[in-house]
Amino acid sequence: MTVATQVQRLIPVAQFFSWLRRIGHLKVNPAADMTMPRPDRRLPESTLSAIEMAAVLSAPVVSKPLGCATGPSGGVLLLRLAAQ
Repeated sequence: MTVATQVQRLIPVAQFFSWLRRIGHLKVNPAADMTMPRPDRRLPESTLSAIEMAAVLSAPVVSKPLGCATGPSGGVLLLRLAAQ
């Protein structure tokens, strides 16, 4: 069962016990300490190489108002790297 499915099924249970506690049918909420499953945090599949990172960091042209040069060495470079 996926993490999202587990959470979908556990939330109504937790809310039900909370409601039972609120209206006085239970003295203690048994789901109060229940922690919801969380998906694993994964790193991006592809990252920039050292050469690509140097190109991205050298791309801004501070002498221009928008910070990007026209032509293949400026903003187009960022688009090319993003498309890879």
